[in-house]
Amino acid sequence: MENETIEISTREFDDNIILDTLHDEVSKNIFISNKRKTNNYMCYDFGLSIPKFIYDEDGDATLKYLSVSNVFSAIAKKSNNSIKLECPIREEISEKYLNKKATMIDKIENILMSSIYDRIVDIPKVQTGLNPIKEVLNTVHNLGELKISDFYTRRKYKKNSDNYIKFLESLGFIAIENGIMYPGNEMIKYDLGEYNKEFNNTILQEIIKNGHEFIKQFLRIQILTPYLELSSSYYLLAHYAKKLIQLNHHQIGEYYYDMYPNTKPKPNYILHYNLTELKYAGILKIKNNNFYGFNNIFNKFNEAIPNDMKY
Repeated sequence: MENETIEISTREFDDNIILDTLHDEVSKNIFISNKRKTNNYMCYDFGLSIPKFIYDEDGDATLKYLSVSNVFSAIAKKSNNSIKLECPIREEISEKYLNKKATMIDKIENILMSSIYDRIVDIPKVQTGLNPIKEVLNTVHNLGELKISDFYTRRKYKKNSDNYIKFLESLGFIAIENGIMYPGNEMIKYDLGEYNKEFNNTILQEIIKNGHEFIKQFLRIQILTPYLELSSSYYLLAHYAKKLIQLNHHQIGEYYYDMYPNTKPKPNYILHYNLTELKYAGILKIKNNNFYGFNNIFNKFNEAIPNDMKY
């Protein structure tokens, strides 16, 4: 980590003077998250207030500042007739902010997924994307066992096949003995008899709820990603607005790309279609071509947001 030293013309640990200096030297949006004194040192944790336009139901945008706490730390030391503040350089602060933002988004997605896992599984593309998992579960359930070597013959890459197997074993849906997969305790617990749509969805709901991050990162199944990201974009925006709001796909898309800047832009019709898929899954509603959320999802989401992430 690369630091810089900023000399401040004051003899005391004056928060206002230190902030004014950082506003001039680094960013106008810095605020003090926390501070603690140790001997002749003062340790500061700083956050950033990020300006965002929040839409209302009439399509009007209001500029509000969203606080991101504890982005970076700095140490203030007394030195003769001044205070020397050691803090990260701007590039480091920017990187720390992006890392903090990514961590917050992961938390937001996990919070929302706990409310929509039983709905997102109803999206046909999600069902299709999870076919390799369904193949294993169906076979192990109906035949009672599946040789791992047989599963390998259906997959192009052995390493990825191993990841599928380890994933299902870690969740307790399969058990492995002597190179053969058998029904695990979790599958037996949810066993509803015939492997039908009800059984399939019940199992997949639990898998998505408890393993969606693994599915994305290690199984390389990205089909959940756009639906979870679009849902998170809407419900976080509603959280900031402090109510459910009706937005068109352009407005949701604007915030979506701001929240996920590395996402490749979609054609407008695809963005609208993905939001419509969320409507059919019972995650969003639509009225006059505007999308809005469900009270039960919104309330549960709001209650679960940690205090340091609340607007």
